Amino acid sequence: MEQTPLSLQQNEILVVKAVEPLHVVVDIWRVLYRARYLSDHANPPTSPLHPGDQLIVTHVSPESMTPVERLNRQGERDGCRYELSEYQAIPQQASTGKKRDMWP
Repeated sequence: MEQTPLSLQQNEILVVKAVEPLHVVVDIWRVLYRARYLSDHANPPTSPLHPGDQLIVTHVSPESMTPVERLNRQGERDGCRYELSEYQAIPQQASTGKKRDMWP
């Protein structure tokens, strides 16, 4: 299990492909990763994550958590913050097989 995929950089954009109760599938450099996510309890999101949402890496952490903030449709930060961790690359065949209908 990877803790930090592909050495994420500050201000890098991640695209949400699917949302599960405790995990999201994100596109990072055209590779799909399943990651555990937690919302910021001090500043809870006003609406849940949805496929197509964009997340920006707010800063690079030496820990295993990646702090991100959601961007609105205009590309501006909307104040909804999350932490991603426990990244697992999704094999290419799984992303192009039967599950394709789940991940737009």
